[in-house]
Amino acid sequence: MDGNAHIDADLHAVAVAYCEAVYFARAEVFESLCHKRFQMTLIEEGAATFWDKSAYLERVRGRTPFPGKAGYEILAIDQAGVTLRVCI
Repeated sequence: MDGNAHIDADLHAVAVAYCEAVYFARAEVFESLCHKRFQMTLIEEGAATFWDKSAYLERVRGRTPFPGKAGYEILAIDQAGVTLRVCI
């Protein structure tokens, strides 16, 4: 049996929580999920926009959840040390 199976399951659960928090505009999930030095980056039309944790939480609080049932696919979970990157 894979000794890392429980770690993979834990990381998958965090990725799902993240995806659902984005989809349903659940800022309270990001409160506990994200480190105090969290930074969100958006690359759009060749320009980068950055939000620190408080600015991102305010952005999430200020929007309406997407309608209907969440639909997403987790393409990869990369973990290096204490960092985690989720590709959706």
